[in-house]
Amino acid sequence: MNDGSDDIRRVREATDIVRVVGDVVQLKPKGREFVCLCPFHDDRNPSMYVIPGKQIFHCFVCGAGGDALTFAQRYHGLSFPDALKMLADEAGIELTPRRKGESKPQDDQSDEIDRSTLKAVNEAAMGFFRRILTHPEHGKPGRAVVEHRGISPEMVERFAIGASADRWDGLLLYAKQRGIPESHLFAAGLAKQRENGSGSYDALRNRLIFPILGEAGEPIAFGARRIDDEDEPKYLNSPETALFHKSKTLFGLHQARDAIRREGWVAVVEGYTDVIACHQHGIENVVGTLGTALTAEHAKRLRWKCDRAVLLFDGDDAGQRAADRAFEVLFAGELDVSVVVLSDHTDAKDPDELLAREGGRDLLLDALRNGRDLTEVHFERLRAKAVGKGIAGARRLAEDEIRRLLDAGMDRMEPRARSALLGKMAEVTGVRYEILAAAAGAVRRPNTPEEPATGPQPEPMSGPMRVWLELVACVLTGVEAGPVLLEAHGENLAPELTGDDALITTLALEAARNQETDFAELISKLDADSARGRAILFVRRIEEMLGVPADDARRGQAVADHARDCLDRLRSWSDLESGRSEGPGSPEIGISERLEKMKQAHARHGSNPGARFWTS
Repeated sequence: MNDGSDDIRRVREATDIVRVVGDVVQLKPKGREFVCLCPFHDDRNPSMYVIPGKQIFHCFVCGAGGDALTFAQRYHGLSFPDALKMLADEAGIELTPRRKGESKPQDDQSDEIDRSTLKAVNEAAMGFFRRILTHPEHGKPGRAVVEHRGISPEMVERFAIGASADRWDGLLLYAKQRGIPESHLFAAGLAKQRENGSGSYDALRNRLIFPILGEAGEPIAFGARRIDDEDEPKYLNSPETALFHKSKTLFGLHQARDAIRREGWVAVVEGYTDVIACHQHGIENVVGTLGTALTAEHAKRLRWKCDRAVLLFDGDDAGQRAADRAFEVLFAGELDVSVVVLSDHTDAKDPDELLAREGGRDLLLDALRNGRDLTEVHFERLRAKAVGKGIAGARRLAEDEIRRLLDAGMDRMEPRARSALLGKMAEVTGVRYEILAAAAGAVRRPNTPEEPATGPQPEPMSGPMRVWLELVACVLTGVEAGPVLLEAHGENLAPELTGDDALITTLALEAARNQETDFAELISKLDADSARGRAILFVRRIEEMLGVPADDARRGQAVADHARDCLDRLRSWSDLESGRSEGPGSPEIGISERLEKMKQAHARHGSNPGARFWTS
């Protein structure tokens, strides 16, 4: 019977976690490892490490950790089978089909049935729309729009563009033939119930269809542009679902991610066809918003991937208002943000029209590379608002602005950056810096509780507990320590264990008995995120204590020696508690000898900077 374990092993062995994480988050080398902003909490300083030697990731702040499969599940919101399939497809591995009634892979603890169903429905719909575009009759109007807009066959393929027929039940009939329930189409926003209850109809009819892909390349929603100019509205988007949230999604991000990483910056435009036109003309580090203003979630996703964003707006007034909204979500986001208003450079109404002109590509690139700093644009607009106001009016204007910026996160900025921001505000409004600083200190967002601490927190830890966990970490670090842990376990030297520490100890004992050495595979057996993160923390800290690189020939002996030393210390505590002595003489003499040995052990390890990590 296939339990999926062989598939999981093959996918893990073929997958490079540096590539998996680096595809979606900007990695920077740090010694033998890589660091990045953690995408699993509001990270402003890189706190997540990717460790190629062990094929794992770990965040020191929120405690997230695991292997490539864990990362794919958490980042892309996938079930375990979907994450396994995604990485298998990327590695060119064909998974073993599960027969009906067979159990799911042992690692699959997911309850993401709804998401998987939505994904399957969207994939079926995308295939249907793409076939309609090539249909001799039903696809003719859509192909005419594609030709009129100058969209190349390569871009039709790259963005999986399709079309919907000019009828009420095209997708409904297709779904029925394939056994897809109408309720699934309703859940995906692809079909609607008639108000009088007389039946159902396709939600997207007679439109050019733009699949909206998640970062893993899976269809999560659809955008639809009218084919008939009489139809309203001009654009339609899928409604929000468990897969799709407008405030988190950027059109074209999957197609643009390699170029963003290569170029180190991203341009953000306002429409599907503008994104496609830019890619078609070789400007591939371009994404688009989906009919909404840029949000904090958009900003966060961009910040994970690059250091600079250029916001491209079509018209002057609209651009100014959009820049104001963007300032609120980006100014504290550690992105260098600039603004380009297209009307300042050309009479073309949008990038699509400009790129169709001779020399348009060079003009657009020049504009993008020379955008105005977002802060400069924002404060220029604030300066204009302050003109003609008296002292009291300017102060009210400045205090209103401070309230907006506090709501946007100004109080979480670095002190120096916040001070510079207040200084600029004082300059443009004429209100003294001291007044603004006092207002910023006095005005706080209402009903905002203090954020709870995240990640592994310091906790009291006895000497035996600390040493036991050192021994467990040695086993997870190297097979050489396995016999020592089994010996300690056989002598009942383990302190009283609870929670994650008990789970990790059980894992280490299993690894010792089976002589397992693949750490990424080992920690995947821990179901709880907290246990995985803590196990990774243990291994990183013991490796710092050992100070021997993984590829050093002395590594195995260092692990074994440290494990044996841990065993000696545990025996010392055990003897001390029981009052046993070594050799002839009274119990008191034996205890004194043991105390002396413990002092010597402390002298060897207490001054080691790595040892302090075992207080958490």
